[in-house]
Amino acid sequence: MPNTEGRSLNVYNGSDANSLSINGELSKLAFNISFGHRIHAGIHFRSSTLYSILLGEQVALSVLQDRAKSYNEPFSITITKFDGTTATISNQ
Repeated sequence: MPNTEGRSLNVYNGSDANSLSINGELSKLAFNISFGHRIHAGIHFRSSTLYSILLGEQVALSVLQDRAKSYNEPFSITITKFDGTTATISNQ
């Protein structure tokens, strides 16, 4: 949340503050968008919605890996996928 002036962010001090991660928040966002409000990406079946999330994950990882090749500085990042396995994006 921004502060009252809107120039900086307030520190989050909720009970789950130490367990929040970017990966966890992105996973939550993907599932909330796909399963929320009874609008399913797969339209008719819950399994279709789940598989659309997994397909989106594969596409995103592929795009990120392709994009990584355009960076001059060496880097590597490991991401935990929805199924619990990891994927590494690197330009090395």
